[in-house]
Amino acid sequence: MAAESKEEMKKRLKERIESEAQGAAGVYNYMLCCKDCVYRLNDAIIRRNTGKCEEYPLGKPNAVLLGFECLDYLKE
Repeated sequence: MAAESKEEMKKRLKERIESEAQGAAGVYNYMLCCKDCVYRLNDAIIRRNTGKCEEYPLGKPNAVLLGFECLDYLKE
C-alpha cells in the first residue's frame, strides 16, 4: 500500500470536517410542533431546554426531536 500524499490527507481531512459540520445542527422549539404547546419549557427562563418539557422531563421522544408529531401535544 502506497503512502498517502500530504495533499490527499489534507483533502480527506477537509471533507471529513465539512461532513461532520453538516451533522451538528441545533434543534429549537420553534422548529418543532412544540412551538405552541402548553407543556414546553420557557426558553427565556431555561435555555437549551428543547429536549425536555413538562410531559417529558427526562427527554422528549426522538421522533418529536426529528420533527414528527407528539402524542401529548396540546396547543396553548
